[in-house]
Amino acid sequence: MICLILHGPRDRPPGSATLGRVMDDLARDQRRMVQLLRELDPPEGVHPSAVDGVRFQRVSRPTPRTAVLYEPCLVIVAQGAKRFHLPDQVLTYDPGRFLLLTVPLPAECETEMGDDGPYLAVAVRIDLTVISELLSTLGPGGPEQGDERVGPGRGDERVAPGTDPLVALL
Repeated sequence: MICLILHGPRDRPPGSATLGRVMDDLARDQRRMVQLLRELDPPEGVHPSAVDGVRFQRVSRPTPRTAVLYEPCLVIVAQGAKRFHLPDQVLTYDPGRFLLLTVPLPAECETEMGDDGPYLAVAVRIDLTVISELLSTLGPGGPEQGDERVGPGRGDERVAPGTDPLVALL
């Protein structure tokens, strides 16, 4: 099972030569994603988009911890945050951290609002056939962290800019 929280550049060590530029670019991309989602004006809740496998989520009030079953997906948060509770750990995903699940996973989640409005996110379904093919290329032994059920991973400045064209397409 793979479940990652990919951290944005704000989690990089201080002193990175390009950190200021990267942070400015990410802030701009995040503002653009919020603007695009507000223009689309998705209704409250989770709703499909015009693109197969892509859903919007809008939550206008904080939600208490609730049981959910996640399907394999990549969740990109534009505004607000969610806490993803597993039996042995709690993961938070927000505009700087993206959630990636490659198997169906039951969990409990709670939602927090953003400073400027509702929780807004886009979820992209992951095709398990494609994941299976990718895992088969790893060969014997699989990934280095083969035993871990859930693990964090770091993203970089290449992650967030891909979100803007996806949301603009919708």
